[in-house]
Order: sequence, then structure tokens, then C-alpha cells
Amino acid sequence: MILCRLMQREYSKLVSTNVRNMSNKKIPKKVDQDALPTDSFRDMIIASKNTRMDPKEKVRYPEHYLMICKNFESIHTASMPGCQNTVDKTVEDMVMRRFIHGCFLNYLASPIIIKRRLNKIIISFYVYMEKFQVYKVQQIYFLVGLTERLLQQSMGCMVQLEIRYSPIGYVKN
Repeated sequence: MILCRLMQREYSKLVSTNVRNMSNKKIPKKVDQDALPTDSFRDMIIASKNTRMDPKEKVRYPEHYLMICKNFESIHTASMPGCQNTVDKTVEDMVMRRFIHGCFLNYLASPIIIKRRLNKIIISFYVYMEKFQVYKVQQIYFLVGLTERLLQQSMGCMVQLEIRYSPIGYVKN
């Protein structure tokens, strides 16, 4: 009971000091229009999404073709009107792309294309390989097996990697 009274006193002191401090501040009567953001809420959300391009993407296609070209790198029916799980598929594709970028860090020679067919995910991309490097072939086969297995466990469906070899670095369209 004594503790409650002490707490009430401390609370009343805090409230009274805050009220006094607030009364000293001047509140502007008119809102300054220049202080308000000029962008609409929709523009702010669009800017916050992953719409910034990599340097490689800037070379591949112009900015006004960005969404057209990036849309075709992920092929599935979730983007059709009336589909319920569009966001889930998009996030899964993003996670798979980042995982593959991490596994095949210095070997990627093209963008990653993800295709969904029934209960199977097919991921295809080019890998940079110089001629007659046997140790790199073994390393890439190990990475393919590891990536397929981990993605199958995390996605809960069949995952197949289709890899082609390219003698040059990043392919520019």
C-alpha cells in the first residue's frame, strides 16, 4: 500500500513536469506546406521496394524495361488475376535467387531464371568456366547437389538445377 502511494506520487510529479514543459513550447498554428512530403504514399512504397538496379542490370537493359525484363525471369501462374499466393511465390523466388547467388558466387555468368511446373521448380542459369579446369567442374557438381538438396528441404518440393557452361564472364543482352 505504501509502495502504491509512492508510485502515485512519482507518477504525478512526472505528469506535472511534462505538462509544464509542454506549456512552454510554442505550437505552430499554421502547418508549413514546404515541410510536408510532396510524394504520395504510393510513390514512397514503390521507392522502398527492390526497384534499384544492380550495375549488371543497368548494362543489360534500360531502366524503362526493368519490370518487363525482370518479370520474365520468374515464370509461374501466381501473378495471374485472382490468385491468392502471389506474394509467397515472389518471396520464395527472391530467397532462391539470393541462395544461389551465395552458393555460386564467382561462377554466375547470367541471370537466374526460375520456372514452376506443377510441384517442380526448375532453376536455370549459365556458369562461367574456363577450359580444362577439372577441379572447378567437381566443385560445381558439388554445389549443384548441395543447392538442390537444401532447396528441396526448404521449399518442400522437387528442385532441379539446369546449368549451362559459358567460356566468358557475365553475359550481356
